[in-house]
Amino acid sequence: MKFEKINDNILRIVLSFDELPDCNNLSELMSDTELAKSSFLRLLDQAGSVVGFDTTDYKVKIQAQSLHNGNFVITVTRLMELKGKRKVVTPKRVYKEDSVNSAFTIYRFNSFDDFSGFCSCLKDNRFLYLNRLVKFCYLYNYSNSYFLVLNNINENHKQIALFYSLITEFSEFVTNKELFYFTLKEHGKIILDNNALITWQRFC
Repeated sequence: MKFEKINDNILRIVLSFDELPDCNNLSELMSDTELAKSSFLRLLDQAGSVVGFDTTDYKVKIQAQSLHNGNFVITVTRLMELKGKRKVVTPKRVYKEDSVNSAFTIYRFNSFDDFSGFCSCLKDNRFLYLNRLVKFCYLYNYSNSYFLVLNNINENHKQIALFYSLITEFSEFVTNKELFYFTLKEHGKIILDNNALITWQRFC
């Protein structure tokens, strides 16, 4: 589970399937109002202690998103302050990323050091057979960030869960829409081609 305080009023929580509170899937959680309230209140209490995101006596809006990689992103927005009342949680319907069948999956790293750290982490965790994970893998520099483009991820790879768990520690999922890949090709600068992850691990 990862807590990211965007600003004083917005919090992002990234969690895996196994970390979903009190239920078997996100749709079940969001459809059960009482379960959603109690579960999200516990998450907010945890966020307060981890990153100092305080929602006491505030109304909050919660949006939950299911990603194709099996992870979930919960965005909490702190709204108006309430007087003498416990915070009110307003869960919104879960939705999924469009074009989940796209061949491209793109992650954004804030810096090259973050990308290098991810490669080192894969190496330290003895991640095997990267050439069987994706068909092609490119790293682009664009708009002061680094974008890793993964082509045709093998969801049956025996270490796919570990891969998704590690990459969310160093980057954020951007999109799986092919249009953004073409934007990177046209306006970005390619840093590593063919299989960027295998190439850079040799220098870690």
